[in-house]
Amino acid sequence: MLTIDTNIMLRYALNDNPKLSARAKEIIEGNTCYVPLLALAELGFVLGFVYEAKPADVVAYAKRLMQQKKLRFEHESRVLQAMAGVEAGVGWFDALLWAAAPVQHEFVTLDKKFASKAAKLGWQPSVVCKI
Repeated sequence: MLTIDTNIMLRYALNDNPKLSARAKEIIEGNTCYVPLLALAELGFVLGFVYEAKPADVVAYAKRLMQQKKLRFEHESRVLQAMAGVEAGVGWFDALLWAAAPVQHEFVTLDKKFASKAAKLGWQPSVVCKI
């Protein structure tokens, strides 16, 4: 199994560089690949800030990648919940931080809006605002 970085995912899905995109396709389709949560976080950052993608487009892009049979994502089931949260208005990084948290821990924040949205989504572990 290979661990891949954000550049490989970007080139694969964006298909914006003939040479690099072809190489990314070879790597992803020819190997079982592991995607660390940090690479997925960076993916959202790059798509949002460099390519000016809207959160819904970032989620759609990430979900398309998650459908690739040879890609294995860290905390995959939690990441899918986090993507639903982003679609409901939770910030990309907040959602992925929650996905990375151990399930036996309470998730604490000072962000009332984040805690409120997470509560409406029924996320476990719960997100608790400590203001």
